[in-house]
Amino acid sequence: MEAKTEVIEPPCFRCIHLIYWPTCTAFPDGIPNIIKIEGDKHINTIPGDHGIRFKEYKSIKKTAPKGGAPGSRADSLRRIRTRTARKQK
Repeated sequence: MEAKTEVIEPPCFRCIHLIYWPTCTAFPDGIPNIIKIEGDKHINTIPGDHGIRFKEYKSIKKTAPKGGAPGSRADSLRRIRTRTARKQK
């Protein structure tokens, strides 16, 4: 009988501070395992977070400019798509 493994998606993928996995504005040298593996939502202080906390992207969606706020996940994806499109030409 196979053991079932639960996959926990880190909240980072929904945070406006994500830069490139596994780094963000709060943790430029790498997101700690308590967030990456255990799925902590980082709403409280974690040593080394530079005072920056989790902020869900969809909570600012109405005020964000088209393409996402600068530095947001949507902005990063837009820039990646633009670079990919340029390379394909």
